[in-house]
Amino acid sequence: MATSKRMTKLASLLGVAGLIVAAASCGDDDDAADTTAAATDAPSATDAPSATDAPSATEAPSATEAPPDTSATTDAPAGPETTAASSDGGAELEALIAAAQEEGSVSWMTAVPQASAARAAEGFEEEYGISVEFIEITGNELMQRYQTEAASGTISADIINVAGGGGQVAFVEEGIANGWLQSLEDAELPVVTSGAFPEEFFRGESATISVLPWLIAYNTDTFSEDEVPANFEEMGLPEYKGQLDVVDPAASDAYVQLWLVVREAYGDAAVQAVAANEPRFYDSSGPGFQALAAGEGGILGPAVASSAKSVQDAGAPVALITPPITTGVEMQLMLTASDQASSPNAAKLFANWLMSEEGNLITTGEDTVSIYDTARLPTGYVSPPVFTEAEKAEILAFFGR
Repeated sequence: MATSKRMTKLASLLGVAGLIVAAASCGDDDDAADTTAAATDAPSATDAPSATDAPSATEAPSATEAPPDTSATTDAPAGPETTAASSDGGAELEALIAAAQEEGSVSWMTAVPQASAARAAEGFEEEYGISVEFIEITGNELMQRYQTEAASGTISADIINVAGGGGQVAFVEEGIANGWLQSLEDAELPVVTSGAFPEEFFRGESATISVLPWLIAYNTDTFSEDEVPANFEEMGLPEYKGQLDVVDPAASDAYVQLWLVVREAYGDAAVQAVAANEPRFYDSSGPGFQALAAGEGGILGPAVASSAKSVQDAGAPVALITPPITTGVEMQLMLTASDQASSPNAAKLFANWLMSEEGNLITTGEDTVSIYDTARLPTGYVSPPVFTEAEKAEILAFFGR
């Protein structure tokens, strides 16, 4: 559990303006919300570290529609003991468990890393005997698919999550307005009503369930630790020309947010220099790591630890460094409206479990930062900024995307 000092600091970074609203892997996001909110937590250019800084090793029902009754039924199927609760909630939680077990399964569309999704599905089924059918899909594609399904009245997912900020903000607002999504506040999940969920990560419409800090990866057969860039600015040094694997900023708003933080810290020239080094582009860090491991380039950025672990476990010569200034993917959780979901009670129970300390720590594992263990966030971590369409277009133009 994070210390009081750490939580106070993180609340400042992930505060009302910057938290989550800033709305993968690994995940991708939709087009940015048209808002002028600034990244007040992003460091100024005067705070940027010098080029010699050494690296450190290392995702409602309408107002007139009430959700289905979740009171316990007498014909719920046999399964795990319903007295075991993954969060506070008492009788309210027990009633939800019984209703969810009657439904038997839940459909989850997610942009979290596959390893995290698999851990969550296995842990939830083990706890409650309810199967989780999950589809791993990038953030922009997820939101586009969900909107298409919603417009045709065929929503396939009971629960979803994508990276926060940018297009996610407009997506959740539109979804609630159209009756496709249900505000988590209206859902009255036991983990929230009991006060067990950390308040600073609860946004009302959605909630942060994990954080994936952006890192820099390198091929250890190509570079030694003292030869690699110490920060995102140094990826623009001439010696790295032709050696860069870069996750395409056009693939997700989460990548746009990273380069906005880099620009705020180091200036336009820093981003332009990276683009001038003729990087190879990938849709997510997963394919980027595969290329890096195969020797197609020596430096990958941005990268997340969860994707690195999969290639490292296979013996790939890949290592990570933590830049002194970085942001990350703050994964938001959202619920399909009860009258639109196939398994509304199972979706609520799954959301409750993912937001509980037990379920959250199981899901995040060692390669993603749990909201219950924020001491693991990099010292120079800042919350992803909210940005305008014009700012997004500027970043994409820098990279010729």
